[in-house]
Amino acid sequence: MQHGGGGGGRPALTRSQLKTVALRHITLGSSNAMHSQAMMMMNASQDIALPDLFFRLVWNDVELYKSEVATKTLNPVWAPVELSDDSSAITKFLNDDSSGFDVVVYRLCNASSAFLPMVEHTVVEEIDEEDDEDDDDERDDRSEGSRANASDTMYYRVPVVHGHHMERPRTDDVDGDFFEDEIFRFNVQLDELEPLNCDFRELYYLPLNTLVLGFSSNQYYVRRDVMSMLVQNGMIMSRRARDTPTRQQRSPFDLATAATMLNTNIELQRQINQTHARLAKKRQEENALLQLQERVLALRNQAIQKQQAIDQVKSVLKVEKHMLSTDQKLARTLTQLSHLDAKETEMKSGILYRRMDILRVAHSIRALQATLVSQLYDIYPIAYLGAGEYSIGGIKFTNADIANGKDEELLSTALGYIAHFVFLLAKYLNVNLRYAIVHLSSRSYMRDDVNDPHGEYPLYRRGVDKERFEKAFLFLKKDVEQLLSARGLDPGQQGQLLMRLTSLVESEMEWLKNNS
Repeated sequence: MQHGGGGGGRPALTRSQLKTVALRHITLGSSNAMHSQAMMMMNASQDIALPDLFFRLVWNDVELYKSEVATKTLNPVWAPVELSDDSSAITKFLNDDSSGFDVVVYRLCNASSAFLPMVEHTVVEEIDEEDDEDDDDERDDRSEGSRANASDTMYYRVPVVHGHHMERPRTDDVDGDFFEDEIFRFNVQLDELEPLNCDFRELYYLPLNTLVLGFSSNQYYVRRDVMSMLVQNGMIMSRRARDTPTRQQRSPFDLATAATMLNTNIELQRQINQTHARLAKKRQEENALLQLQERVLALRNQAIQKQQAIDQVKSVLKVEKHMLSTDQKLARTLTQLSHLDAKETEMKSGILYRRMDILRVAHSIRALQATLVSQLYDIYPIAYLGAGEYSIGGIKFTNADIANGKDEELLSTALGYIAHFVFLLAKYLNVNLRYAIVHLSSRSYMRDDVNDPHGEYPLYRRGVDKERFEKAFLFLKKDVEQLLSARGLDPGQQGQLLMRLTSLVESEMEWLKNNS
């Protein structure tokens, strides 16, 4: 049997699904404060003590369930509500969802209590949802005014429909000093309930004395008149506006897809658990290995310390044994010491002579290198032509000739001269060049034995790749910088290549002049 007040898209409610009963904003005080205007203010009275509350579930004047006592609260929540089907009355109640039932709320009082009587139970006037669209402008004005005062006190126009009464408790329910005071009686019809679609604890401006029912679908419901009031005052979205896109949505998954995804998730979870187990086992093994390594290290340190102690004892014993025999060998020892002193003096003299010989040889080598560089300069003369231009062997060459359209044969010849000049300089000065030079006159080329052992970078432009030609010239400049650094000169990054070679030659000739 289907029940519900929200339309065709909402699942049916049954009494067996009832799990939670809650009240919001219970009001204590005199009912005379409301008789003139029948207004309800959403603020609890400040001059009363907090009551102890419980409720009874009544159907056809038969008590089916009695809750626990919620102490000292104006917002009680009773959960879970568990109805056993032991009695025939409860069985009939659970099987018949068509009729209503009563939720009767009591407070527990004693003779010395000074509580004011509870305000008479009120319900909101029911609003016809079909008239909402005709009264949009009027309701918007009303909602704006309501929301403007929502942070202070909210009033709702309600008629009084039920009072309260007191009754003496049964002796089997409470102690003799207490009695029960009935404060509310709510008649619940399942088809008159509306879903909140949120946790009722998130709504801070529910009307006073609002009954909230929670069902096993984790959804909370209130009476239709309360929902209409919340919609009217802008506290919650209209159900029709909320349900419309929901009805239009279609699930992109069918049952088979869902089952496949569930199996996939289960398999992934199993794999994750296995991975975690393997990782835990591996961590245990690593920890055990670390402990063993620490133990081995500690034992090694102990062995080293013991060996050092043994060596010290041996040294002491050896010294003492030697000291015992020194008395007899003292004279011979003194003689040996004198011989050792003489030999040491002789060795020091010999070392000094050898050092001087080495310096003389080094000076001769340095002079020979400078002489060879000077002679090489005579073979490949480098001349300054003015305006920052130089020539080698009578052929003018500048760095810019690599990129411009100079005669290719002259350019190749000049580069061949420079390559041979640098090659011989490195040989004379005993410098192992970073980029090897293969001298073949005007068809010389460079090699990068580290990055490209089998590649050739030509120092001529005809018939070769321009990029490899420019790279060959770059390698040649790097070799010149290496030669300058080997002689303690500033390699620099600017200036003509021939100018750098000239500075190197002039430095060698200057040294030869000052040390000849």
